[in-house]
Amino acid sequence: MPGGGGDKTTSTEPAAFQKPFLQQLFNQARNQFEGPQPEFFPGSTVAQFDPATTAAQQNIVQNTVPQAQGVVNQAATTSTDILAGKFLDPNQDPNLRASLDAIARPVNESLTEQFLPNIRAGAAATRSIGGSRQGIAEGIASRGASNAIGDASAGFLATNRLAGLDQMTKALALAPTTANALTLPSSILDAVGTQRQGLEQANINESIGRHNFEQTTDQRAISQFAALVSGNFGSEVTGEGFKGPTKLEGTLGGAAAGAAIGSVFPAYGTAIGAGVGAIAGFVLTEG
Repeated sequence: MPGGGGDKTTSTEPAAFQKPFLQQLFNQARNQFEGPQPEFFPGSTVAQFDPATTAAQQNIVQNTVPQAQGVVNQAATTSTDILAGKFLDPNQDPNLRASLDAIARPVNESLTEQFLPNIRAGAAATRSIGGSRQGIAEGIASRGASNAIGDASAGFLATNRLAGLDQMTKALALAPTTANALTLPSSILDAVGTQRQGLEQANINESIGRHNFEQTTDQRAISQFAALVSGNFGSEVTGEGFKGPTKLEGTLGGAAAGAAIGSVFPAYGTAIGAGVGAIAGFVLTEG
């Protein structure tokens, strides 16, 4: 069949020696895609609480929390009593009443057992019992006893009671620290449990890694094989080259060219040139 003119088309293909490997790669990839898929890790992926951690949690809930609540409640009650002045009022504080009574007792005993009997004995000796002098003397003695009790009580309150209240106030400020200190044993136990749990989680993660490694063996092999056989190792170019004119096209073209050349000669130049050009075009055209 005679050839004709046309565009040049090309196609690039892998090298001949590369094609079998690529075909094998695609077959394996397809088998892998259509075959069984990787399975999820069969075991638990999260480490459970260590027994030490569980014991610490139970101790905090069952023991520490109630104890700490007791400390907080007592601190709140004491703080309210201090602000209300309870510890400075003997009618509200039995301990304060007892302390003040202990201060007054020896003074009152001295008054009733020594000073007043002596005053009465003196009045009897002067035969003035019930007189004004006796009354004045007894009044002075009673007033001295009251003053002594008052001074001693004031000194007690200033030196001991107020100092005790100051210490109590400072202790209240430490109540949160005291409550937190109750959690220290459980915190130590929990720290041990946390370390053990961390180790257990690390072991689980290692098992997951090994499982995933085994599940993806085929995929890794295909990927490595693809890296080896893929790439441009040289290519083969095939295509249809440019086709020249047909015999008819060559003859007509030659005749036209010969006629153009022969036209420079008068008379028969054009006809002769066309004939010669046609013969030349026919002979030189391939196909």
